[in-house]
Amino acid sequence: MRGLTRSHWLLGLGVLLAIPVVIGRTARADINTDEPGSIIVFPKVVANGERDTVIHLTNTSNMNLGVHCFYTNAYSTCENDPNTVCTSDLGCQDPNDPNDVCIPRWEAFDFDINLTPQQPTFWRVSTGRASDVFATPCTGSTTCSCTVGAGGGLSCPGFTSTLGAFTPAQGEQFIGELRCYEVDPLDPDSLQPMAFNKLKGEAFLETLDSGEISAYNAITVQANTSLEGGLNDDLDLFLNRVNMGNGEYNACAESISFTSHGLDDDAAILNTGGEVDTEMTLVPCSFIESEPVPVQVTILSYDQIEGRNSQSLDFPCYFSERMSNPNLSFLWDADSNPDAQFTKTEFVVNQGTLCWTGEFKGESCNTNADCEGAIELPNSNSGLILGCLPAPGVFGVHEEFYSQGERPEGSAAASMYNHGAKDTDDLMIVNDLGGGGD
Repeated sequence: MRGLTRSHWLLGLGVLLAIPVVIGRTARADINTDEPGSIIVFPKVVANGERDTVIHLTNTSNMNLGVHCFYTNAYSTCENDPNTVCTSDLGCQDPNDPNDVCIPRWEAFDFDINLTPQQPTFWRVSTGRASDVFATPCTGSTTCSCTVGAGGGLSCPGFTSTLGAFTPAQGEQFIGELRCYEVDPLDPDSLQPMAFNKLKGEAFLETLDSGEISAYNAITVQANTSLEGGLNDDLDLFLNRVNMGNGEYNACAESISFTSHGLDDDAAILNTGGEVDTEMTLVPCSFIESEPVPVQVTILSYDQIEGRNSQSLDFPCYFSERMSNPNLSFLWDADSNPDAQFTKTEFVVNQGTLCWTGEFKGESCNTNADCEGAIELPNSNSGLILGCLPAPGVFGVHEEFYSQGERPEGSAAASMYNHGAKDTDDLMIVNDLGGGGD
């Protein structure tokens, strides 16, 4: 496995963190990245031949922990150009051809991991990692290296699952997310959610040619440990607990935000000039294994004197675009607006209701009758119909990319900041509706 390195010139990023920009709402959010939780989400996972992702997952408890995970692949292409990869219509839309759209891809793959007490584990997304019950931890006298086993998976020291767990290889056509939740370690096949709040993780995004690395903390959602039995008995996980009240899991944020250089700003990094661009990645808080969830948010960009631009954004299941996208660039244009050298970007969640499935999926609605053909969950004890439901919240990661002269492009990623808590529910449905893979 390639060693992980970071460009020293990225150390200048610390300057950006001290720049005063508009903060907006400061209410405490129930979602965080610095405490363990029962649900963990990695919104930005890439394995496309040019970049790869190393996932680091940790059981912080002193007992065994069962984890059920879902990869979601959103590696999509444009209708008019199958060679152009996109995650939304903005990635390929020709202004002269409104029918040039991104054909969305939605493939969910689930798998299980059993983590022993205080055990961290890691794997590379492209190759996965084979289970090896005979693997022993690294010591000072042994070589800490992974070997490629049958099927292309990695067999690594320290991976000591006794349940035959593995992480499946995703190859080199993967752009999407990874999310996991805690299950009963004594009966993982039941997929019964547990409320231990012991999962933490990090993602390391590597540019393969240069070895450049950027990393972000995974987003964690804590479960309500005061519920009888930890959580309810169905497989519909409600993110609806606000201010430590009743509910199953903490509620998603009302909005998420980040600060960055403005677009095309001549970024001063260690007293040198360089070009900078920022990639924004969003996934819905809500999740259905076999059905992409529609999202509606408003993008607000603030400059250094609180001037504001806005843009509405709709997407199904996954969005990842750079500020320089021609359909978005006006929001952060530092060339035409000198006060946009440093900016704050906020994604405000739609407070209304949408059709989650059916003929009018993604459109506003008042009742399930407005969502013709909506799916009724076949295995839900709560009797849910995926019709007219609250618009989902979002999780987000931002990653800045720097270039200067002949130097390799540098990058730095971070999870977005969460503001407040939604008054409406988000929902993770982890029983398969028929389209997922094992």
